Amino acid sequence: MIFEESPVGIAFCRMNGELLDVNSAYANIVGYSIEELRNISYLDLTPDEYAELETEKLAMLEEEGYFGPYEKDYITRDGGRVPVRASVRLLQKENDEPYILASVEDISKEKLEQARTARMSHLASLGELAAGVAHEINNPINGVINYSQFFLNRFDPPKEEQEILRRIIKEGTRVADIVTNLLNYSRKDSSRLEEVTLLDVVSGTLSLFNNQLMKEGIELSLVAEDYVPTVFGRLSDLERLVMNLVSNSRYALNQKPSAESGPGKMIEIAVQNLRRGKESWARISVEDNGTGIPEEYLEKVFNPFMTTKPAGDGTGLGLSICYQIVQAHNGIIDIESEAGFYTRVTIDLPPFSS
Repeated sequence: MIFEESPVGIAFCRMNGELLDVNSAYANIVGYSIEELRNISYLDLTPDEYAELETEKLAMLEEEGYFGPYEKDYITRDGGRVPVRASVRLLQKENDEPYILASVEDISKEKLEQARTARMSHLASLGELAAGVAHEINNPINGVINYSQFFLNRFDPPKEEQEILRRIIKEGTRVADIVTNLLNYSRKDSSRLEEVTLLDVVSGTLSLFNNQLMKEGIELSLVAEDYVPTVFGRLSDLERLVMNLVSNSRYALNQKPSAESGPGKMIEIAVQNLRRGKESWARISVEDNGTGIPEEYLEKVFNPFMTTKPAGDGTGLGLSICYQIVQAHNGIIDIESEAGFYTRVTIDLPPFSS
């Protein structure tokens, strides 16, 4: 009874790895049924890169009678991986074949929390660095812009020199915009928390883009369910979140070759009610059929200064800022993409009532 009802995975196996019996918790970790696991070896569940370590651990087990806890991955039934923490003991009666008793704990949530904590610490450090750099650059670059504009207005220089001054002003303004983004990235929003209706946030933000999108031939679709819970948040942050996502979609669509066949340039936004456990959460999704993101970049897109845009077209802070905003609202942000086809960003936020 204790074996079956234990919340920790338990497995009995032979020294060659053949599984003799497992409990439901163990089966749930790897996604197999108990019957299926009785016909395989736990070594079949272990990635190849752990082979040498497993040999060392088995030698330790024979010598000392136990080892662990130690961390490794298991291969799940669907081919994925799950991080686990295992403790192993040797069971052996006199003149009997030795057996292995293993207790295995799924540490996926623990690993995610460690990664989240490390990321937040990393972001905080980068924010402080960004603020320092931005303040150091801000005054001199504004001086360059202002003096160039003054010289252009006051002295009416020859046409060639006017062009040089305008280019100085243009490039200086671009640097100033980067500085503004750095300051926004590092700044903590002091606006008050309030009950926010996400459809109002999305509708209000889209009104800023309507004319621009029409001129660029981008079709915009907004679908909202009848009931979507309100959220507890900062209105300005949530507007900024939607604005960044729509801006990214617009850029991706405008980079796609116009000669390609298929549907035209489209951005589809949905505001939905999402059931998570016993609560109703609010979901915003923004999808476009633009250039997409190469697979090798997907895990890095929320990192500060990570961008697939050419130099001068972006700072790489847009999605990182989105990530920060969602984290500050205790939400979840996810991104799916296929290069050349689409990108979909999904944001789930807890309800105001919670």
